[in-house]
Formats: sequence, C-alpha cells, structure tokens
Amino acid sequence: MNRSRRAVDLAASAPGLIIGALGAGLSATATRKHRRQAERAAEAEFPGQLRVLGSRTLFPQNTGSEITFALAGDPEAVVRLRVGTRDGTGLAEAVAAARARADDLRRLLAVFTGQGCPVVAYQSAHRRPWVATGLTNENSAERLREIGECVRAWTAGAPTTTQVAIVRPELARRVPDEADLPVPLRLDSRRRWAVLLAEPAHVASYPPGVAEPSVVYLTRSFQQRHAFEARVSEQAARWLRQRYPEAVVLHSHGLWSLVPGRVDRSAGRLLFAERQAPRGTATRPEHALTVTVDNNGTFTGTPVVHRDVRDERGSITLPTDPQGRSPK
Repeated sequence: MNRSRRAVDLAASAPGLIIGALGAGLSATATRKHRRQAERAAEAEFPGQLRVLGSRTLFPQNTGSEITFALAGDPEAVVRLRVGTRDGTGLAEAVAAARARADDLRRLLAVFTGQGCPVVAYQSAHRRPWVATGLTNENSAERLREIGECVRAWTAGAPTTTQVAIVRPELARRVPDEADLPVPLRLDSRRRWAVLLAEPAHVASYPPGVAEPSVVYLTRSFQQRHAFEARVSEQAARWLRQRYPEAVVLHSHGLWSLVPGRVDRSAGRLLFAERQAPRGTATRPEHALTVTVDNNGTFTGTPVVHRDVRDERGSITLPTDPQGRSPK
C-alpha cells in the first residue's frame, strides 16, 4: 500500500520535476550566452578595464543572468550587469553604479577603521557593517557611542536607521584573507560568514543622526536561537507553575534587548496562559512575563508578571521598557 502510494506521489510530481529541470537547464544555457554577450560589451565599451569574476542565472526569481566584473584600478568596485532581464541596465550605468558603491564602501572603511573598529564583513543589501571591537560592561556605553559617531559620519544624514553588528576581535582574526577577491566580495564571502556566524554577535540600531543606539541585542543563528528560546521557556514554565500550576508558556514576544550598560544581560518577554484551552480550541495567551537572562538564557533576576495584556480586540499591549521592569 505504501509502495503504491509513493508511486502515485512520484507520478503526480513528475511533471513539476521535469519542468523545473528543463527550466534550470535552459537557464544555464542562457547564462553562458549572456556571459559571452557581456564580455563582448565589456571589451567594446571598457577595453582592458573589466574582468569577469562570475555569472549566475536569476531563474526562477527573474529572467536572465547576472554577470559580475572586477574594475581595473578600483579594488572596492564590483560591477553587476544584468542581461536578459526585465529590469536590466546598460553596461555604462552598471559601471557608474559600481563606482558609486565603491566610494560609499571606502568612506565606510575609512570612518570605522579610523575609530579602531575595522570592518570585517558587510551586508550591502542592508547597509549593515560588521565590525570588530571588544565590548565589556565597563566600556560598552562609550564604545557604542563611538560606533554611533562613525555611523553618523558614514551615512551623512541618511533618513533610515542603521544597524551595526559587533563581533569579538578574537573571532574576527579567524576570518580568511581571500586577498585575491575585490573588497566587496571579500567582505561578503561564504567562508567569512561561516566564521562570523559561529557565535552570537551584538547588533546596535542607530536612528538617523543619533549616536546613541535605540536598542542593542544579540543576533544568533537559527540553532543558537532555538536553544536559547527553549532554555528560557523551560525556566519560565517552572517559575510560573509555582504560582499558576497549569500555566502554559506560548512564545517570546518582541526583541530580547540588552540591559543598558551590560553586554551579558538581556531583557525580554514571554506570553503565557494560566491553563491549556479545551481540546479543539487554541490556547490564547492573556498574560506576559518579563525576565532578564544571561547570554546563555539563564534567569538572573526575579521575573515580573503582567496580567491581562490582551485587549477586547485581541491586541497585546505591554510596557515599553522591559529593562525597567526586570532586575539586572
């Protein structure tokens, strides 16, 4: 029975698999053609200045291909030319955009390096630099303000919030050099991320024109975050059941932000119900618990209960400052 069922499932999915394989094959063929077109255009418009670094198909998100070039004499520039797409631009426009990005990157590197916070990675799509500096309870306020001044100098009045990720210098020293790559690719290489994402990093968010971060938190990999939240939820359930024997912890609510002046304490909230709902009915949390934990997720203070945080429309309203309502 199971064997025949699997045969039916495979037969039903076969057309989709065939279409996907055909699409991938045709895309690869088109990409090779697009690469040759791009190379000819580069030699005609910018003779001796552009060197192909790679090419990739944009299927299935888009049509066409993206061809990547290094620009002679400019190690901070990477030219990204889209060929065969609905939103593509000409080579001259792609080169001009690459030079503008390179100028912005040079400004970023100069500002942070001058403050003793070297940039070790850069998520260009989010304009989020990763910098290496030591953060301690004693120096965090001053160091975060210095990083904020770097952000102000780099962004020069941009209207959006800027996030900066901060890693330990000891971790940053383990990233591969990859000196043969242009700087943007070096700062965004898979090998580099494999090192940097091995442990949590601090992330500071700076509003436009402000040198003080609005929030600082730890960013974790999926596995690290899952282990952290499981540990916190387990402790919360044990603590709550001393007061509400049938309490059910549902999930965290919002961001786990660092306690001001500490790099080893985070405050956050969990939603809970006093008891499980009857079978067939979803358990809806009506209350919240504010807790402070260390970086491993272990409670470091007495939790605070906030009762009846859900209004008649189902919206949840919580105190705006978790740090002020949970001991450090």
